[in-house]
Amino acid sequence: MGLIFFPMDLLQSIGIGASIAVIITIIANLTITPSLLLIFQKFFSDFFLARKITERRNKEKDITVKDKESIELEKQLKSIWYKISKFSTKYSVIIILVVLIAAIPISIQVVNLKHTVDTNQVFPRDMPSVQTYNMLLEEFDPGVIFPYYIIIQGPEENSVFNQTFFNVAQQLIESMNASLHLPYENILSIFTQPNGIPIPYIYALQFLDSNSSLYYSNEAELYRIAFQRYVNPSNSSAIIQINTPFDPFASEEFVKQVRTFLNEFSSNLTSTTHKFYLAGGISTIVDSIDKVYELFPIMIVVTIIIVYVLIALMFGSVFVPLRLLFTIALTLSWIYGFAVLIFELNIVDWLFKPLRTVDAMYWITPIMAFSILVGLGLDYDIFLLSRISAVSYTHFRATETSLHLVCRL
Repeated sequence: MGLIFFPMDLLQSIGIGASIAVIITIIANLTITPSLLLIFQKFFSDFFLARKITERRNKEKDITVKDKESIELEKQLKSIWYKISKFSTKYSVIIILVVLIAAIPISIQVVNLKHTVDTNQVFPRDMPSVQTYNMLLEEFDPGVIFPYYIIIQGPEENSVFNQTFFNVAQQLIESMNASLHLPYENILSIFTQPNGIPIPYIYALQFLDSNSSLYYSNEAELYRIAFQRYVNPSNSSAIIQINTPFDPFASEEFVKQVRTFLNEFSSNLTSTTHKFYLAGGISTIVDSIDKVYELFPIMIVVTIIIVYVLIALMFGSVFVPLRLLFTIALTLSWIYGFAVLIFELNIVDWLFKPLRTVDAMYWITPIMAFSILVGLGLDYDIFLLSRISAVSYTHFRATETSLHLVCRL
């Protein structure tokens, strides 16, 4: 249910679907299962009948129930699981220290956890669509598939026809080439030619003026096509298209660099009437992911509080949930830390070739893994604690009864 609170339809739909499935399962276990046991009593009683037949045959062989229990106990004492449990109980402190010494160096790697929006990590490599996409990356500039757009907004209508607007846009393109190392041929606009040479402001006006001698030239016709594409109907804003020379889905850092650049460029302008925005590419995806990871710590804290309250009520203890939270936190940090070693520090690249092109996990994996891992950790830890609690309660009642008898005597 924690996934429901993230502002992204993908995560919300997964959270809602999984929650409904769990709720239906619980309802079925509490209603249908008992009903089946009562309706088909004969069918289920056959199992008990088979057990009684086995016990009768054992008695016929002069093996009493007591002898059978002794034999079963003797088998258990000889099993490897009993020996391991006895050893771990005897040397519990040493084993805990060894586990911590082995886990902590890996767990602290969780601080280096990175994520990526590269969808190549989540699609099978032999899919026709993936192969086609890779062919497009080889045959064309990668940025053509998902280009970025820088929006320059003027102060009023027809601002594009202003000399100042042209000067600011041309200065912006030149700065992008120098600061972001973007080739001029990857920057398309109405302000410069593909080779980066600025289009004179007076020429631009003549290309758009039907009374001009240049209006019917080939350059003017192409310019008007670009003008309709890159300028809004009110002529107050224009866009600059950027075709990145690298895979747009592997350009999360590029989005942040461009926004930093735009902020610095805007602050250095003498005129503050022009505004700049970045759109297209994976900019909206990056914004959504940043918001999700901003809320991720809140989800963790809320989950911890809910788990603590539920476990405290279930076991009637304040300290049992603390122990439970510690073990789950250690397990989660170890898992995420080990993921850093595999996906970022490349410790098994020699074993699995596709990992050589991976330097971070797909962004959705750590988010979804948290809910799944907490659920699994709670399940089995609760089973273990319930068993310990039941045995401890039995011993406590036996001791209480003995003391009561002694007091009476």
